[in-house]
Amino acid sequence: MRNASNNDALWSGISNGDIDTVATDHCAFSAQQRRQISGGDFSRCPNGLPGVENRLLLLFSHGVMTGRITPERFVALTSANPAKLFGLWPQKGLLAPGAGWRRGDHRSQTHHHHSPRHAARQR
Repeated sequence: MRNASNNDALWSGISNGDIDTVATDHCAFSAQQRRQISGGDFSRCPNGLPGVENRLLLLFSHGVMTGRITPERFVALTSANPAKLFGLWPQKGLLAPGAGWRRGDHRSQTHHHHSPRHAARQR
């Protein structure tokens, strides 16, 4: 965010319910891809960073661990509310018998070799 007052307003909205969910756009452009896309013009360089995997860690660390939000609010922001917004509730978005995830139903794939996590502090 641009300054402390923007950050304060964002945290206020997250904690008081004005903001329903917290998401991120994973933009894992390599340096070579950025150069190719921008053609050397910085103003055309694609924005974003890799790191969708850090969203939960950072929100928990800077939200729950600092007392800005409760653990229940964290779950609502990151799981329950997105499931409701996309019409997936109650099959997704909660931990309950019959809800969504089965062991072995995931796989990860990446092509980036840098991370914003190296510059951030987590608890």
